[in-house]
Amino acid sequence: MLSIRPLGGNLFLDTGMYQASRGGIALVAEEDISDQIQDALDNAMEAATTFGATYADVRVEAVEQAGAEAENGIIKNLQISNGTSLGVRALAGGGWGFAAFDVPNVSHLEVSLADAVERAVRQARATSSTGEVRLAHVEPVTADVPLDAKKEPWTLEEKQDVIVGITKGMSEVEGVALAMGALRHRLGVHHFASTEGTNIRRVTILNSGGFYVHAVGPGGAQGLLKPFGVTGGLELLVGDNDPYELGPMIADQAVELASKAEAPDDGKTTVITTPEFDQLLVHEIVGHPVEADRVLGGESAWAGRGPIGCAGG
Repeated sequence: MLSIRPLGGNLFLDTGMYQASRGGIALVAEEDISDQIQDALDNAMEAATTFGATYADVRVEAVEQAGAEAENGIIKNLQISNGTSLGVRALAGGGWGFAAFDVPNVSHLEVSLADAVERAVRQARATSSTGEVRLAHVEPVTADVPLDAKKEPWTLEEKQDVIVGITKGMSEVEGVALAMGALRHRLGVHHFASTEGTNIRRVTILNSGGFYVHAVGPGGAQGLLKPFGVTGGLELLVGDNDPYELGPMIADQAVELASKAEAPDDGKTTVITTPEFDQLLVHEIVGHPVEADRVLGGESAWAGRGPIGCAGG
């Protein structure tokens, strides 16, 4: 069993597949459950071949999440959640099939995987319309990628204290009408296996959050939203990702904009966008129209053939 030992003796949760401490990230492998998971993955890949799949892969993910949200120095929301889920892809008869389930605990994993594999292969055969599909050759990979983090996430109580203190200070800046903030972490243990022989286990942690400030001044009202996050331990929350620095900075920026901002004149002008906005724009207007299901379905959003057509396309 891959467990995350409670630091300070404070158990956070038990998903049935993994244990996680309240903020603890010390990892220890326990072979009994780990072998059980591996046996389930091996059996699922064997079953896929038996059912007639020319290729199949499975993903199993166990996740722990915790977060705290505050507004003007008052705690508004505390969250703790965990879950385990699986997904299967199968190629059979020239078609692709998919199936996914939530798994209550490890004792249900093998049965759920077998069911998902059978459903995915049946769906693939039922939707086959493109003839034989040959995948590019890929050498199988076997790897165990450990968690790369030096400093454990804040406990739920620590998250509460930190975000309450920061938003309280932000709300006390003259001109700030509303200061909101959130801190959260997401710990994930991921398994991937395929009929080609690939078998990978990876442990990750994401520390993230965000601030929103609404300020009012002579120039009108101004709202600023700033998310932040790092893949790794708290030691990476520095600079632009340091909530202690980021919160007050966003409050000051919002007040400054509300004090000096003026509405632009009507007409054409040059707009300077941030990389984050550019990424979102390309994702929406290019990424979605070229999704495989839309291409195979004969859709063309820009030509007006699709759920939402584009005028003049």
